[in-house]
Amino acid sequence: MTISLTICLPDNVYVTEQTDKVVLPVANGNFTVIKDRAPTILLLSTGLVQCLDEKNEIGKQYFVNNATASSLVIT
Repeated sequence: MTISLTICLPDNVYVTEQTDKVVLPVANGNFTVIKDRAPTILLLSTGLVQCLDEKNEIGKQYFVNNATASSLVIT
């Protein structure tokens, strides 16, 4: 099962990625987003957004500098 990761600013979409899990840098560690997780809004710390496959191996990584993240469940 995959989820969609989109990294964007109001003027441009920079990344659209399909992945199994996404690990986000937050103030007190990391937050993992998985399919069907409850909707969440987070304040991200400076660090790496990591895309993980079904074996929890890191695929792609993206550097962010103090951002926000939201996850939505759309059925």
